[in-house]
Amino acid sequence: MRPRLVDTLAHVIAAFEGELAASEGRLAIISSTAVRPGATSSYARAKADAEQLVAELAVRLGAADGAATIFSIGSLGEDGTPAAVLAERLAAWLDAPAAEVNGARIAL
Repeated sequence: MRPRLVDTLAHVIAAFEGELAASEGRLAIISSTAVRPGATSSYARAKADAEQLVAELAVRLGAADGAATIFSIGSLGEDGTPAAVLAERLAAWLDAPAAEVNGARIAL
């Protein structure tokens, strides 16, 4: 799980951070409610590591009026968060001032 999730996210951040900072850009990831203190599954650990990368990016983007944010859901789709709800929240996130959403972990 780690190479596909965490390492890929680290490469994306490395490739695009300059452009995000230069353009007051934003990055969001969809994480999981499985991320909580004491969680030991490889899935929860990989998601927690990804969240840490986003939190570190948020610090750097905050200085450039950008934003990095985590959206946390249990699942997406029929038995979880409807895709339309996620889309609405992402649209609202894009409209919100960066300083209000930078570094946030938004539970859906």
